[in-house]
Amino acid sequence: MPSPSTRAGQYSYGWVNTTAPALAWRIKVQINGTGSTARYYYGVGWQSERMLRPRVMPDAVLLPNGQVVVLNGAMRGVAGDNVAGGMAKNNEPNMWPELYTPWAPRGARFTPLKRNLIPRLYHSTAALTMDGTILVAGCDRCDKYWPPVYFDFSSKPTIALVNATNFGYNKPLTITYSIANASMQADSVVLVAPSATTHSTNMHQRVVGLKTLVRTRGTPNTITVQSPPNINIAPPGMYMLFLLNGRVYSRAVWVKLAP
Repeated sequence: MPSPSTRAGQYSYGWVNTTAPALAWRIKVQINGTGSTARYYYGVGWQSERMLRPRVMPDAVLLPNGQVVVLNGAMRGVAGDNVAGGMAKNNEPNMWPELYTPWAPRGARFTPLKRNLIPRLYHSTAALTMDGTILVAGCDRCDKYWPPVYFDFSSKPTIALVNATNFGYNKPLTITYSIANASMQADSVVLVAPSATTHSTNMHQRVVGLKTLVRTRGTPNTITVQSPPNINIAPPGMYMLFLLNGRVYSRAVWVKLAP
């Protein structure tokens, strides 16, 4: 399936100017597969869209439901700090996280979230946790950030059992679960790679959707999915397995994908 690749960032001058506004532009380009997972090409073109506020040195966290939380960083200057001496390279912290929804209409993909209380600039970080919240660190203390969808408790699936937590490629996997609203069913399962984040870069951020094979409703509910087809889609290693009911996701279970 086509997937978006995004670019956003800082003031374009190479010299330090802490009063120069960071860019509010975010660029989206569609990447399409040719049938081989190793070959990709750029699609029909670029789409540009303004974020709600300028931002340099951001952290972007992929949620299990495909949305992206963008937070941290500054609204003026360039990336870097003044540890080695000289003037600071950025100022005016951006305290307002934004939620990016890729499938929303153009012009409505960014929505504001609740304001942060601590400026987080150079060497800040953010990572998804097992319960679907975001651990935010850097500066004086660590915080936990709750995306809005976290609070839809009546729709949230609860995983009771995963029939295998160590499995290979192209294998069936059955999850037993419950939902407070008995009229609802889980409809998808994703694997989320653990974060390795520094300097506004996450080297291991990945959300992999699994093919749904069978869904059953009862006491208990079950959903059977197929594990990733090969290492090009999901490299071997540890993953957080999330169960989704629409855009609402469960607490994760750690699983291991092995060759």
